[in-house]
Amino acid sequence: MFPVCPPSTAVSSYNYQDGIVADEAVLQSQGQQTNDTLRDNWDDAEGYYRVRIGEVLDGRYRVFGYTGAGVFGNVVRCTDQKRNDVVAIKIIRNNEIMRKTGLRELEVLRKLNEADREDRFHCLQLYRTFNHHNHLCLCFENLR
Repeated sequence: MFPVCPPSTAVSSYNYQDGIVADEAVLQSQGQQTNDTLRDNWDDAEGYYRVRIGEVLDGRYRVFGYTGAGVFGNVVRCTDQKRNDVVAIKIIRNNEIMRKTGLRELEVLRKLNEADREDRFHCLQLYRTFNHHNHLCLCFENLR
């Protein structure tokens, strides 16, 4: 349905003006319509969300880059269209164990952020959370 960008392309050399740089987990949107009722439109076999460059998450975060993937999910760089700022969004894998782990991470991050409201200890700032196609998403400050 969507073409997969070549995995040999180096994500670290990403330059949005040069074009889309991605790996196998990132799909390039060609303006094609997708069907929400087909789960495999959104997830791969392991429950990772198939990110599309240019996609808008939660009605406000436009994906422009792919940071990477880990055991619990993948991370994308987005422009927050409401605040006109760059954020990082961690998209937790779509399965029960990963969701529970993501909720634990959320709880710890909220406690850390509440304990250091002035950001004196420079803990990662969690801005907000939302669900996207049955994936828990954590929106963070962008780390450069």
